[in-house]
Parts: sequence; C-alpha cells; structure tokens
Amino acid sequence: MFTASNGAWSTPVNLSSIVTGAADHLTPSISGNINENIHVAWHRSTGSGQYQNIIYHRRKHSSDGTWPNQYAATYYQYQGHPSVKSINSTEAVLAFSWLVGSTPYVWKQAYSLYGTWNTPAQLSSSGRHPSVSAFGENRAVWTAGTGSPFDIVVSSSTLKAAPPETVENVRLLSWRDAESGRLIELTFAQPMLRSNGLGRPLPWVPVDPDSSVTAWNVGRFLRPDLSGLDADGAEVVFDIHVNGLTSVRPGFDVRVEVAGRSESRIGIANTDDLDERSYELAVRLTPEALESGMGLVPELADAKDVALGHLLLEPGGWGRLTGGTSGRYPYQTQDIESPAVISLGANPNPFNPSTVVRWTLDAPRATRLTIYDMLGREVAVLADGHFAAGTHTALFNGAGFASGIYLVRLQAGGNVRTMRITLMK
Repeated sequence: MFTASNGAWSTPVNLSSIVTGAADHLTPSISGNINENIHVAWHRSTGSGQYQNIIYHRRKHSSDGTWPNQYAATYYQYQGHPSVKSINSTEAVLAFSWLVGSTPYVWKQAYSLYGTWNTPAQLSSSGRHPSVSAFGENRAVWTAGTGSPFDIVVSSSTLKAAPPETVENVRLLSWRDAESGRLIELTFAQPMLRSNGLGRPLPWVPVDPDSSVTAWNVGRFLRPDLSGLDADGAEVVFDIHVNGLTSVRPGFDVRVEVAGRSESRIGIANTDDLDERSYELAVRLTPEALESGMGLVPELADAKDVALGHLLLEPGGWGRLTGGTSGRYPYQTQDIESPAVISLGANPNPFNPSTVVRWTLDAPRATRLTIYDMLGREVAVLADGHFAAGTHTALFNGAGFASGIYLVRLQAGGNVRTMRITLMK
C-alpha cells in the first residue's frame, strides 16, 4: 500500500512494508491533514485463521513528509474496511467492520493524544463497510441489512476521542539482518508483576508515537511502568517470543537493565534455530529498580529497517498470538493480594459457553457483579451481597446469549472495576 510523500503522488511511500509476514494489505483509508497530522488505516489479511484479519494504523506528524517507523494494530477477529478521520492535531477516530461469528457489526475506536487507541465500541449490530464523515460532525455511515435491498445508516452519535484504557498491549520489534537480508521479529508480551505464582499486568511506559526507532534507542521503548509499586520481593517478568522464522540464525541479545546494569539476559547465538521459540526474563523488584526504572535492551548487530509495533489485544490474546500459553503463571490472574487492592478477571476469555469471573477484595464490602451487553443493557447479575476480604468467583453461562462482547462490572463499595469478555460460538 502506498501514499503520497511531500505532496507528490509521483513519489510513493510504502507504508505497509514495516509490518512483518506474508499478507495482503487491503482497503486503505487516509484522513485529512490537520496541522501536518495524517492517519492511515488499512486491513491486513493472511487469508487464513480467525485472528489474521487485523486493522493497522500509521500516523505522520511532521512537515518533512516522513513517517515514524511505528505502527499500531488491534488483534481481535475478522476486522476490515476501516475509515479513519483526524479530529485535531493529535486525535483521530476510526470505524470498521467486525464479523463476530456470522453477524456483521460496525465498531469504532478513538486515538488519543497519548498515542494509543482505546478498546472498540459497538456502533451497529447489523452493518458493514463504514465511512467516517470528512467534514463537520464526526459521524459514521454504513451499509445496513442482511440482504437486498440494503439501507444506508448514519450514526446517531458523534465519534469522539477518548483517554487511553488499560488493555493488553504487546510490542513487536522487527528488523532486517544487514548481511543475510532476512527478517527477524520479537514479540514482547505486556510485563507482569509476579509473586507466589500469581501476577498482574504492568503497563508499558508511554512513548512518543512520532519518534523514530533505531537499533540504538529501542531500549527506551520497552520499559514497564513501575509507578505506585512497592519493593516487596516480587518479580517483574518479561515474556519474549520469536515469531514465524524458518531456519533463520541471527545472533543477538536481549537483556534487562536496571540503573545501567544488566540483571538478566538471553543470548541467541548464530547457531540457534529460532523457529517459534519463547523465552522468559525475570528480575527481582528492588528499591533501586523503583527509583531508576528498568527496561529491556535488545542488542541488535547489523540491523536495518528497524520498526516497532503496538498491538492491542483483547484479554487472553497473548496465548493466541503465540499459539498457546506459556504455563509459567495464570495469564488471567488477579492483582497480587496487598492492601488497597480490588481486582477483576475472567478465565477463559474468549469463552464458549461459560467463563469464571474472579474478583479480589481488600476488605469486606457490599458487592454487586453484573454483565452488560454493548447496548448498555444489564443481562445478568452474578453476585449481589456482602462479601469478605479475599478472592471470590462466579460462573457466567452464555449459552442463551448471542456471540459478541459483554461488559463485566464490579461495584465494591465505592470502587468500580470493569472488563470486557467475548462470547464466541
């Protein structure tokens, strides 16, 4: 897929070349130019596999016509036909088709000034091929109906930017070996804080989406956010996966660095066969790490065409991305039990037909656990009463419900936690 550079369509730029793997890049959409802020979104499909139809996004915010070598993607299922629009110099909205089971939906996402996309929200339960208005109000229009004659529908609400949400965020680092020309890709799962066999995800430190990534500065894009943590002896765990390589034998290192000192590392020798291999790096959380921070530092020898991807996953998506779960700790785990912690999780997710919702209370609280559909209707009450401190579970049976995304809402005293679960039949 190509677009114009420096205002000259005769000088195209291949925007999809930094995305690794053999695939088709289809149905591109480009936003208007607001203060040199341009968004491009497209649909990538490998032609097989439920989770291989993905919306990709790149953003340019400069006057020199260059595009930072970062991209974003949402790794859900059967997505296509995106339409993207700039709202202002930093924010944008996106509408796209999403096939859940056999039902076509129209969904929306918002790109915030923080350089992240929020989780999708449903616009229509029967629609496809959406387009976002180019001028005036930010509304979406789509084709509605299951057969001829079709209708054209305009959204009743405007599409707005939104602050970032806590979602599973995987980072993809790819580069090309300068000597062999072969492509290498590493996938970094969201870091985990682990203690006594349980863990909870840690967000990555936000990065500037307009920054270019090089072999020399990539370490600053791979740092976990340790703010608000205590050095209680827990570990910070990094899962690293080498993706889809066939008999490629590069040599490189990945280490965890604390205060300029290497604490843990993996060394990939040039004699290793790297076809679908996973690694774990675990580092003890210390006062020094809390003060100075820690991060992954890949040492890439003879690397060119370096690119960084930000992949937003639905809960539990890391296992599907890597072809399975590592088994090192439960992924859908709750917050490590410590004072002032209230947590919410579900396993499995996606599920069919049932999933176990698990929540942890820091103190005895009046608790109500409910399920909502994407139209905001309460469809189930799983718990309603006074619960003691500790961990509790409830079963949600979706046998009588349609495939799609549902919202789990936990209200414990004055605290509210929410998460999304996906029923797939």
